[in-house]
Amino acid sequence: MNTFQFIFYETELGKAPVEEFLDKLKSKDLKRFEKVIQMIRAISDLKKNRQPVPSHYFKYLEDDIWEIRANNIRIFCFIEVDIDGTCNCQKAEQDSE
Repeated sequence: MNTFQFIFYETELGKAPVEEFLDKLKSKDLKRFEKVIQMIRAISDLKKNRQPVPSHYFKYLEDDIWEIRANNIRIFCFIEVDIDGTCNCQKAEQDSE
């Protein structure tokens, strides 16, 4: 079974802007975002369940860039699948409107 591992982008100075952004979210917003992440984690069973994450939460944009969206929170990421089937979602940057 595939599993998701989230790897946050880090600057050359070791800062993780997306992780810092998520740490500063209000509890209500963080809970909404966590629900979307739970849906994305369910992707590991997509072949069995045939229930993709709705595109208004998780959407392919272009050039291997995906958007994770929870209300006004948007995080852009890349996904790679390792040889062992592990999915790595590399969160690139955030956009909060």
